[in-house]
Amino acid sequence: MDSEYPRLLEGETIESALARLRETGFKSRAVYFYVVNAEGRLVGVVPTRRMLLNPPQTPVSQIMERRVVAVPKSASLEDACELFILHRLLAIPVVDEEKRMMGVVEATVYSDEMFRLADSSEENWSEELFQLIGFTLSEIRRGSPFAIFQRRFVLLMSNLAGGLFCAVLAGLFRDLLNRAVALALFLPVVLALAESVSIQTLTLALDRQQLGVFSGRRILSFLQRELLTGILLGLTLGAMVGGFAAVWDQQPRLFPTIAAGITLGLVIATVIGTIVPLLFWLAQRDARPSAGPVVLALTDVTALTTYLLVGLLIMP
Repeated sequence: MDSEYPRLLEGETIESALARLRETGFKSRAVYFYVVNAEGRLVGVVPTRRMLLNPPQTPVSQIMERRVVAVPKSASLEDACELFILHRLLAIPVVDEEKRMMGVVEATVYSDEMFRLADSSEENWSEELFQLIGFTLSEIRRGSPFAIFQRRFVLLMSNLAGGLFCAVLAGLFRDLLNRAVALALFLPVVLALAESVSIQTLTLALDRQQLGVFSGRRILSFLQRELLTGILLGLTLGAMVGGFAAVWDQQPRLFPTIAAGITLGLVIATVIGTIVPLLFWLAQRDARPSAGPVVLALTDVTALTTYLLVGLLIMP
């Protein structure tokens, strides 16, 4: 932060404030003029435009903005950057615990640092993203087309196996789907929701594993939290989709069927998203390159089975 900034006193006029600033001077740019009271506490801010366009005898307290966005002296770079982006400010004051003005940080001060952080984090972020879908970034950059084909083919086999198994399942429930065609129409919705929840849970589980907190009681605590989240998501989304289906197809039994199928599917998806990386961890294997395709395949099969079994129990 810059400790030499244009400071105004609450009780002075524009003329007296400018005269004082000419005598004392300041090194920072005059982006905003900050107003403090007798105790040095920040009470307002005056944009430079208002200082120039208002009559000299205008009291500073009359033209200042009393709602000031400020950061505490303990704020991190991330905290300050969030405020710059959120409020689109060119500078932000820094205050202590008693709201006393300590300095100013300008957006330009953070430019080089933000670019440095972006450059250093981009590589890690890209690597994690590729690993989640079954690759490492080095394999993509350095591998030959045939080597990449081999890697991707092996991983896609899990998705292919899951898809073929789902086709067989749908064939086993052909009579049910013929009687209630609407159940088949909503299969993509059920599978998409279950896949999304399983990948979300997997991402959180891998993050905990990377932080070294994926063990013992913490696993049970994480699973309990995810199960509750899955239940809440299932009940909400299931009620929405089931209600729409029942009204659209004019079959009241579609509501409990689809609602229960989606709820159970999302609960199972959270379990799969937690258990799969746990099994990799117990086997002392890196879960990132392979867990994603495995989780998606298992989620498709279990969510579809659950959905069709619920339909068999409820639908006539």
